[in-house]
Amino acid sequence: MQFYESNNLKNKKIGHTFASNHSIQTNIKKKKILSILKMVSKTIFCLALLFAIYFTISIQISGSNKDKNIYKTKRFIFNNSKFCPKNDAYYYDYPNGDLLEINYLIENSRFSLFFLYADWDPRSSYYADLFLKLACDFYKEITFISINCFYGQCKEHFNLIKYPQILINIKDVGSIAYKKPFEYGYMIEHLNKILRPLKRIDNFEEFFNFINSQTAALIGNFNFSDEKEVTYFKNFYISSLNHIGSNDELSIGHGIILNKTLLSEIQLLVSSDDSDLMFFTQYGFQNVKRKLYLKVTIELFFNLDFQKKKNYKT
Repeated sequence: MQFYESNNLKNKKIGHTFASNHSIQTNIKKKKILSILKMVSKTIFCLALLFAIYFTISIQISGSNKDKNIYKTKRFIFNNSKFCPKNDAYYYDYPNGDLLEINYLIENSRFSLFFLYADWDPRSSYYADLFLKLACDFYKEITFISINCFYGQCKEHFNLIKYPQILINIKDVGSIAYKKPFEYGYMIEHLNKILRPLKRIDNFEEFFNFINSQTAALIGNFNFSDEKEVTYFKNFYISSLNHIGSNDELSIGHGIILNKTLLSEIQLLVSSDDSDLMFFTQYGFQNVKRKLYLKVTIELFFNLDFQKKKNYKT
């Protein structure tokens, strides 16, 4: 009996020892597993961090390449249009609405035409071919620029509610909004008028045709060998561009006579006074002093009461 109890005690001690050894081994295994998991998690974290860095760098690189594509936007028309056979015709396109390069183009272009469109707008898509055809025909004289004005700086600057819109910028003069029909005939007439705002008059027939085709006409003569006369001519030229607007009823046609004999004959016909600037309206004729003609023509043309007080010869 005593021997049996002692054996039981020994067995219990052995059992406890075995259990404690088993628990120790289990804890060791758990610690190993936890350490492995920590190593794996650290490895995964490091890989994820490396991937994030790589992804960020790749985005910056691709973004810089994208910016280069944005700001170098010359597009050759023959790749986009079937009706333009001129392989050297091109335009500039800004699909994200950026205006950063626009000032450079304006400063380096005598004439610029802006086609402000929205990429979702059916009218913009419809008139895109008209824009390309104009660019094909006038690319040697006018810089053509298309901007997606539904995005970016263009949207913030213009805040358009209707697309497309066309602006024509004239260096040292300003911008003219095109408000006539979006038809090829109207547009080429308008562009030709802007490119050649002065009508040269060489005979009586051209003189009468010119003044009869205008609501008002200002005709000048200049001596280009005189520096002051050249300055007057430049002002006259800028005035002609300023008076080219979307509303023909409020425009003044500008003509130039280089033939002194023709000028003298016309002056004898309409007035007894010699003048190098002559202003014609439906109300009659008025000689204009050269230094004051810009102010005077505006008053004569737009103020009917002022016109009625003048003594016209018809």
